[in-house]
Amino acid sequence: MVPVEFKVDPQAKGCWVEMYSKDDFQGDALTLVGPLDMATMRGPFGYDWENEIESIKTGPKATITIYDNENFVERSEWVGPSKEIENL
Repeated sequence: MVPVEFKVDPQAKGCWVEMYSKDDFQGDALTLVGPLDMATMRGPFGYDWENEIESIKTGPKATITIYDNENFVERSEWVGPSKEIENL
């Protein structure tokens, strides 16, 4: 398969979250542009982000709710706009 590149400007709407697989915004990264709901953290091409997110940044118009389990079970954390969390 040939990799596909999508050009999306998340800054345009302000509703986005960047997730990283390591502390301090390092490692693999995934940017989600919303609004959207994700009952599981399986990303593009089958990559499973479940229990892999270690740091996040939110856009100026984004809020996210983090759950401990799939399908919105056991709410853990709410994060507001323009936040940077180096270590979840």
